[in-house]
Amino acid sequence: MAFTERYVSHDANGLGDGTSTSSPWTLAQGYANQAAGMRLNCKAGTYSLVSTVTANISGSITDPIVWRGYKSSPGDQDSKPTSTAVAGTDIPKILLTGNNIYLLTDGDYQRHSNFAFSGGYNKPAHFCRTRYALWENCQWEHTGTSYQAMDATYGLHNTFLGCSFRLTNTSSSSSAVATSTNTFVACYFANADTDQRVMYANNSLNLLNCIFSNGSAAVYNNSSNGILNYIGNTVYNTTDGFQL
Repeated sequence: MAFTERYVSHDANGLGDGTSTSSPWTLAQGYANQAAGMRLNCKAGTYSLVSTVTANISGSITDPIVWRGYKSSPGDQDSKPTSTAVAGTDIPKILLTGNNIYLLTDGDYQRHSNFAFSGGYNKPAHFCRTRYALWENCQWEHTGTSYQAMDATYGLHNTFLGCSFRLTNTSSSSSAVATSTNTFVACYFANADTDQRVMYANNSLNLLNCIFSNGSAAVYNNSSNGILNYIGNTVYNTTDGFQL
């Protein structure tokens, strides 16, 4: 499909119109002006958020909103596995830099590829409340002492492909990710605290060819009547595998 192309950069001055790499939007302008059928090409670098941001504009099934991270030229990171990308250098890194600061994505029919989300305080780096969205080759990291790298308990029917979710502080008191009815394919999950669950799930869940490392359990699923599809997953260094 033909997209309306727009461009975002970490060093934008706020005066650009977003129509070229030489006149880019800031990240805040990108979130404010995104629209159905638009592809926002976001240049690698660190984007520091010092206040909570809500991105609640939706695309449609025929005209999604697409966010695409790139290093030097738009498209140069497409289809590359997340394990080879350095956050902030190869792909955009959205960094939450204060207490009670988080990113909330609440728009439906979106696609994100090659982004990193990082937070180290007392909220998840990212609240994902999208529906019918695709997240590909993205990274989530939480370095603080509580909450998740990503909280998707209110996100429904999303697909995460080749993504990674990490808690890196051993005093953390939560899971790498909390989720509801979503699908994870070839994703990696790790919790530095061996006393905590790697994933907390509530409702139906699809896990296909994923890797879980550390934690008291790979997955704790709190659903009493959800449909669970766990196929081809690998678990390392957990006390329990799957608690259903």
